[in-house]
Amino acid sequence: MKKLLALDISTSEAGYSIWNKETYEMVELWHWTIPSNLSLLDKVLAFETWLKNEMLIKHPEIDEVVVEESFTAMFGGQSSSKITTMLNQANFGYRLLAHKLGLKTDTITVTESRKYAFPTAVIKRGVEAKGMKQKEQMFVYVLAELGESYFPTKVISKGKRKGEVVYEDFCLDVSDSYIVGAGYINKFYKKIKRK
Repeated sequence: MKKLLALDISTSEAGYSIWNKETYEMVELWHWTIPSNLSLLDKVLAFETWLKNEMLIKHPEIDEVVVEESFTAMFGGQSSSKITTMLNQANFGYRLLAHKLGLKTDTITVTESRKYAFPTAVIKRGVEAKGMKQKEQMFVYVLAELGESYFPTKVISKGKRKGEVVYEDFCLDVSDSYIVGAGYINKFYKKIKRK
């Protein structure tokens, strides 16, 4: 049984989902927090250690990694050019080290992964979005499909929202890794046709 590791990875958090490539079922869904006190280069090397000494030990059947494709442009002011450049560098480093470990590596765009994972999803913009970012809107679809068990909550301890129960910050990364994996499996393994 071969497995696919799908990643939504940044410089601070890695959401990941693991998929059985024969049954197309998700095997695991969680996250890895990247040490914050490291340089970008050391964060990428920390990823190699995590992948080699944790993921591939726990799941030796992983032979393929898919990562959300690097940005080629900024989207509506959501990321500065500096952040976009840093994310692109990190993305390349993560893929290079996965390749170095003998894993097939590939990418899928944000649009494609969403389209193949949730073909009926509608992303609202502007006033219609009511302040919800695209990642948050997609999280609603993932929650509806998987339920809340994969997504822990916390209680806000300060400020105007004190006492409010919210999802942990990493839940959006976990959700996105599910979308990356489901979209990739649907497009390249199930070969589902989408318009």
